Parts: sequence; structure tokens; C-alpha cells
Amino acid sequence: MRVVSAILICLLTLSSCEEVKRQLMTEAILSQKKKKPPLRNGEKVAYYKGTKIVRSRVNFVEGSREGKAEDFYKDGQLRLSLNYHNNEKHGESNYYFENGQLYKQSNYRAGKLDGPFKVYDQKGRLKAEGSYKEDWPCFGLKEYNRKGKELKDFPQIKVKYFDYLDTREEYVLQISLDKSRKDVKFYISEHDISDCFAFDFDKMQMLYAEDGIVNYPFDLPKGMGVSVHVYIYAVYSTSNRVKRVVKKPVNFEISNPA
Repeated sequence: MRVVSAILICLLTLSSCEEVKRQLMTEAILSQKKKKPPLRNGEKVAYYKGTKIVRSRVNFVEGSREGKAEDFYKDGQLRLSLNYHNNEKHGESNYYFENGQLYKQSNYRAGKLDGPFKVYDQKGRLKAEGSYKEDWPCFGLKEYNRKGKELKDFPQIKVKYFDYLDTREEYVLQISLDKSRKDVKFYISEHDISDCFAFDFDKMQMLYAEDGIVNYPFDLPKGMGVSVHVYIYAVYSTSNRVKRVVKKPVNFEISNPA
């Protein structure tokens, strides 16, 4: 009836036809916006395509994941067990190999890795243990070989010094790892961090690395000198797919005679 009335209005008063159309379209859009889909509640079960084999289970409360969630291998073996709170990972998380052996045990807080973790091989031997805080690695990561002996030989920060004061009034620190890692990230700070590393814009600077090497310049005009006391940090992934953080203090004094 409303549409018929609108047509009659258009016929009688052509000048107002476009206005009526706009009004009807606006009302239709507002009506669609008001019709929000119902929030999901209860357990959602997903299956491997074309089968009745359960791939995952997760519980929803008012549209958010809440409580225990599980993923499964195609043979029905549990692959992952974790917990959610307010749609974020929260609490203990356990990954398993296909043979049922625990692979990785870790903890989350509000969606971020936070707390101790352990990594095992398929025979149940401990390969790595350490801690995270708000997704950042803590110092003290331990990794082990197949005999259970702690590995002590891992990449460390290497610094070389290049004096270009005569040619371009510049002194350069070349920063790298003594053993190459593709995903390494370097940071420089005046603050000594000894517990858990975390990037802080107010306290440190992230350094740009090209092919795993940073060239960090100090501009030093003629007649000037500088005393530097800083810490270099490097964060990289290990063969056990966990993050390691290492640091190196850097102290030097340099002057550029007039």
C-alpha cells in the first residue's frame, strides 16, 4: 500500500517523485541495518570436507568464543586443545603430534603468549623450555639435544666498528649475528633488560636490517666527541620454532679532532 501511495504521489506531483524515492530507499536501508543476524550461542562443530569426521569444536556465547576448543587430525586424534575467554585465547594450550604425544604446551593471557612453555619431540623428550610475556620472549630459554643435554652454542650478537670520520664525519656500528638467522630483529636501547624483553617506543629503537646486517651510524662533526653506552638486543626464531632473545652491551668513546 505504501508503494502504491508513493506511485500516486509521483503521478500527481512529479516534482516530488525523486524525494519520495530517496525517502523510501533510506527507510529500506535503515530497516536492513536494524535486522542484525542473531548472535551465535552453543557449540559449533566443523567437519572434514565430504566426511562426518570432526575437524574442530568450539563453544560460543553471544557470538564470542568462550571456553574449551579442540582441533583434530583426520584420524580423530586430538591435535590442539585450548581455551578462550571473550573471543581471545586464554589459559593453557596443548598441541599434539599425530601419534598422540604432546608437542607444545604454552599459556595465553588475553590473546597473547604469556607464561611458561615447553616443547617436546615425538618420543616425548624435552626439546625447549622458557617463558613469554605478552607475546615477547623472556631471557633464559633452554634447548636440549636428543640426549637431554642443554645446548650452549646458539647465535650471539656480533658488532664491528667502522671509522669514517675523515671522509664523511661518521662512525658506524655493524650489527649482526655470528650465525645467520633469516627472521632476526635488532633493537638498541640505553636500558639493560634482564627479565622479559618487550619493545617500548619510549625506551628503544628498532633497527633496520638488510640480509641480517644493521649498519648504525653516529654522525660526528669535526671537534666533537661522544661516549656511548647502549645495549643491542636481537630476537629470532630457533629450530624449535620458539623465540630467543640475546643482548650485548656496547661501550665506546670516540672523538673527531678539529
